[in-house]
Amino acid sequence: MISCYMLPSQPGDVTNRTSIEAALGAIEAKIGDKIDISINNAGVLPMETAVIHYPKSEIRRCFEINLMGSFNALQAFIPQPAPGANLLNVGSSISHWSPLPEVPGVWCYAAAKEAALRMIDYYASENANIHIGSTHPGIVGTEINANILVGPDTAELPAHFLVWIASN
Repeated sequence: MISCYMLPSQPGDVTNRTSIEAALGAIEAKIGDKIDISINNAGVLPMETAVIHYPKSEIRRCFEINLMGSFNALQAFIPQPAPGANLLNVGSSISHWSPLPEVPGVWCYAAAKEAALRMIDYYASENANIHIGSTHPGIVGTEINANILVGPDTAELPAHFLVWIASN
């Protein structure tokens, strides 16, 4: 968790919409108002292996968290957003890259993050009353990619960018 901002947060299980609804309700109780900014940052980078060797259980887990987690967060936030609400999604730039030798076997993560982006795009076209944005950080030094060559950026860069998106 990034501590550069005094923003309320609440843990929840993104694979369970009821858990996300409870987390959003807890935040609303903390702030005494409707939520005006929701940032979906759930993600998991499952095993890294070639397509032909990928177990179905890992594919399901990858899509359950990276795509359905975004879907659950989106649906939990939809019913009663604050006027002028912001829904921000953290994707991954890897979903736009051709396969690279530096990051082998991450096709499932890339595919799930690309599917989540398309879903966010469609949701944005259906809901002009909500400011919707998505960011796609490069390889940032976080727990999700501890075994991959990382870039020079830290998690604070996309965090600051998301605050900037929400402020405009």
